[in-house]
Amino acid sequence: MRPIGLAVALALGPAVCVPLGVKSQQTGTVYRVFLVMVPRLIALAVAVSSAVSAASPVEARWNTNPTVTISAPEDDPRTASVFEAVEFWNRQLADIGSPLRLGPISHTTQELPGAYLRQLSATVLEGKPRPPAPEVVAATSGHIIVALSEGTFVSFTASLGSPGRVLIAIRSLMAPDLAQPNVARNLIAHEFGHALGLGHNSDATKLMCGRPAACRPQDYFSSSARFFPLTDEDKKILLRLYPQPVTETRQTGKVYRVGMLWQGVRGFGSGPFDLFLQSLAERSYVEGRNITFVHRWADFDTAREPLEALAKELLDLNVDVLFASSTPAIHALAKVTTTVPIVAMSVVDPVGEGLVRSLARPGGNVTGVSGRTRELDTKLLGLLKESRPRASRFAVIGSAASVSLSRDELEVAARSLGVQVQFLQVMRAQDIEVAFEMADKQRAEGLVMLPTLLLAANERWIAELALRHKLPTIFWRNWFAEAGGLMAYGPDNVDQWQRAGTLVAKILSGVKPADLPVEQADRFRLVINLKTAKALGLTIPRTLLLRADQVIE
Repeated sequence: MRPIGLAVALALGPAVCVPLGVKSQQTGTVYRVFLVMVPRLIALAVAVSSAVSAASPVEARWNTNPTVTISAPEDDPRTASVFEAVEFWNRQLADIGSPLRLGPISHTTQELPGAYLRQLSATVLEGKPRPPAPEVVAATSGHIIVALSEGTFVSFTASLGSPGRVLIAIRSLMAPDLAQPNVARNLIAHEFGHALGLGHNSDATKLMCGRPAACRPQDYFSSSARFFPLTDEDKKILLRLYPQPVTETRQTGKVYRVGMLWQGVRGFGSGPFDLFLQSLAERSYVEGRNITFVHRWADFDTAREPLEALAKELLDLNVDVLFASSTPAIHALAKVTTTVPIVAMSVVDPVGEGLVRSLARPGGNVTGVSGRTRELDTKLLGLLKESRPRASRFAVIGSAASVSLSRDELEVAARSLGVQVQFLQVMRAQDIEVAFEMADKQRAEGLVMLPTLLLAANERWIAELALRHKLPTIFWRNWFAEAGGLMAYGPDNVDQWQRAGTLVAKILSGVKPADLPVEQADRFRLVINLKTAKALGLTIPRTLLLRADQVIE
């Protein structure tokens, strides 16, 4: 949506712009009044035919499936909205019979300069010459770059000059409107519409609204997740633009559909999912060409029944394979179907939990990758003791289930190591900081993090808390040390997700899950962050450093 006219509100800083349609009684002209809400100020700004984003004419007509690169911090909550927007557009393109697909999606934490985005936004609004792109823009791969910025500019879509390169820049949503995810969802989808070549239309009830007809803010500020629809004319335009098979979507067979049931913060798992996609692509299953994905998300503490409802929703979409990486989600999938293949990640005891008959011959519709062993938790405790030979008291943090599973073995291992252990359970994100405070009060000299989905989704925050509380901490995911944690030991994360992708590819190729052995972790990595050790005032023994697979200095 392209503001034309006054943009007084832009100078007010982070704001929520609520458009209200106002009609002049004298001229009949429809104006858009913005109620601009900023933390310490409420102001009005009048704009002729204005709205919440800007777009320069995008002339790109894709003759290949455009790849998408998200430029944002790993924990940016808008990342999930980008995935949803891409899924929305691919669904629209499929519904009208167009062969074009967006994707695959990659992610970089290299952020684009805010000053450049603000300047480019202004030139798009005012039709002025574009500023030269900094080197980081040219170095960022992808046909469509989506910059999720913290800057205070009008969101926009603009060609980057070279053929087949488009930039979508989304202004900071760290304002009151962040509490309304449907706003971000539709704004991002709207900008993707421009990237595909669509302009504005006059229907205020549709996604690409941007002319005098007033949009309806009560629809944007919806508590339910929904996309504004396209007009019939928009659909006709898309089909005219992309009527024939494009270079990378020439299909000679079936397009497979994989249902993904996630648990946790939306967007959590986007890094591992990229590895998953890479593994599939290496086996000729390329997103947007011959395979698509549908995602459903549940909170960490979602009860069994809602999880099963989401699983049933995926099943009703006629998926070819189902996938989950948390134990509750895996069981939810297994509950709703005994015929559709299921690939499971990170199951500790698939036989004991009744998911498969045996590891070698699962015998049903479930197979997967078992990344955790019962010996892993005691290994974590032993490595932490090696890093602090004189320590005598440690705390162990995990969910009720993980603590119950590991308590006996850890207590035996603690006695053999000559240390005391205190078990602290966490159920919600706010419990994590409380657990650190309790460990402090108990004078713990280090922390062991048990494999728990909640902890995995908060590993960066845990690394920060560990530094703040001066508590050496060991995690089971290699990425923890890379995020600033002291140590990590566990199955090779890259290997695990690539194996999962391989299993899906084998099933799509015709192999029955009953005949695919559950793969056991056989590659473990020890990663030590010496920068963190220095910040903690800790000297890691040389014998331990020599055994590390990676040392971060």
